[in-house]
Amino acid sequence: PSRRMNRLRIISINDVYELAQLPSIKTMLQKLSQGPHTTVSIMAGDFVSPSVLSSLDSGKGMIDCLNRIPITHACFGNHEADIGIPELRKRINEFGGKWLNSN
Repeated sequence: PSRRMNRLRIISINDVYELAQLPSIKTMLQKLSQGPHTTVSIMAGDFVSPSVLSSLDSGKGMIDCLNRIPITHACFGNHEADIGIPELRKRINEFGGKWLNSN
């Protein structure tokens, strides 16, 4: 009998502090997402903060980029709250993927 195998590919990235790295991540995810499988991309913490940009925009630029890649899931890192809880709540609502947990 023929059995159809369902495959799940999980791509996890963390500690991304510079927007300049994101085009490479998008290209990698596009290549790895091809094929007969389901792919999820996870940003596993420490991406909203700390970075020079987030000190200026409280992580908004990073969230905008993650949505464009797209990153499908995110985990809170220990630096996400560095921007303050009110700003973090805004970033949570702006992210188009699912929040999973805390690292």
